[in-house]
Amino acid sequence: MINKILVLMPFLLLLLTGCGSATRETTLSLSKKGVLTQTIVEEWDQDYYNQSELEKEMETAVEANAKVTMKSFRIKNKTATATLVYESAEAYADFNGVACFWGTATEAVAAGYSLAGEYLDSNGNQVDLTTISNSEKPYHVMILTEPVLVEVPGKILCASPVVEIRDAKHAKVTMGRVFPETATEEKSGSGIPETGQPEKAGSQTDTSSSESAQDAADSSDGDGLQLWLDEPACIVYR
Repeated sequence: MINKILVLMPFLLLLLTGCGSATRETTLSLSKKGVLTQTIVEEWDQDYYNQSELEKEMETAVEANAKVTMKSFRIKNKTATATLVYESAEAYADFNGVACFWGTATEAVAAGYSLAGEYLDSNGNQVDLTTISNSEKPYHVMILTEPVLVEVPGKILCASPVVEIRDAKHAKVTMGRVFPETATEEKSGSGIPETGQPEKAGSQTDTSSSESAQDAADSSDGDGLQLWLDEPACIVYR
């Protein structure tokens, strides 16, 4: 797996950074069955890269993994677009070397995740997960550690404070705590902990996690390097 990632590094380190073009951005789209489609969109002015060579390298890496498929790749009008399909969140995590989980709350706990912590709805109001439990139709969770736009196949109920809920189906994992403008004053100085992301059971919360993530963001100086969260962020939907 390391070899596959190294093959793609010259391309992906550039392609996976930033927020993409003005009209589209890199997105992870989740199906009802847990299949992930990654659509990478990024401005591209690296003339020293040959499209056919890059495409061949990506195809070689993807073909070596039966759980990943590359549907398309092209560079046009200084925009690079690639679409990869992963048969599961686990396949996405393994191929990209990042944390990624999808399943019900029960499955998340069984996988070692603690869902304790703070969750906010689209208006910035705190949500108690026990109040949205439904045995007939359990809620699902999407857990990630990378800043990315996510599309889910249901209605988003709430998410970790570092997630910006854009609408019923779309949410963006960010590098910092997110509140709607109307809720900013109310939350400021309220004494609410600055972290609330799910973590692996048995791990201790490090108060320096959010600080180190913020320090990394502050010191990036726009160098184009992708930053990952110290603790997983969770999107809850039904």
